[in-house]
Amino acid sequence: MKNLHRYLSNLAMNVAVAVTNGTVVGVDISGVPTTLRTDKCGGSSGGGC
Repeated sequence: MKNLHRYLSNLAMNVAVAVTNGTVVGVDISGVPTTLRTDKCGGSSGGGC
């Protein structure tokens, strides 16, 4: 259950980052990390996709 909680909190953080960047990131239930995609598409680097 600890892993599930961590996954959900990471997912919530990814959604918050995506909203902050003005980017809609599809929720990946398959387990593909959305964090890397968000960072590449305009996270800390600020570059677009």
